[in-house]
Amino acid sequence: MRLSRFYCEDLQSAEVVLDPVESHHLLHVMRLGVGAKVEVFDGKGVIAGGVVCHASRKAVTITIETREFFPARETGRVIIAASVAKNHRFDLV
Repeated sequence: MRLSRFYCEDLQSAEVVLDPVESHHLLHVMRLGVGAKVEVFDGKGVIAGGVVCHASRKAVTITIETREFFPARETGRVIIAASVAKNHRFDLV
């Protein structure tokens, strides 16, 4: 079963609190509640698994159970491709 993922800026403590936007997404869009297993990430290579322990309209608290660190990959090259457009439209690309 795939876990829902949410962004949290700081994953250092045993309990983390999601910001209001992520809390709204968890509660109202994904329709998860207390007891749901989720993944949270910080965008810096840390991914943590946890359980929702408290949910209110403005904040959701998650108890962290596992924490993993994935180091950033070496920067690679970026390739941008565009289809050939007619007349002056190709100049815009």
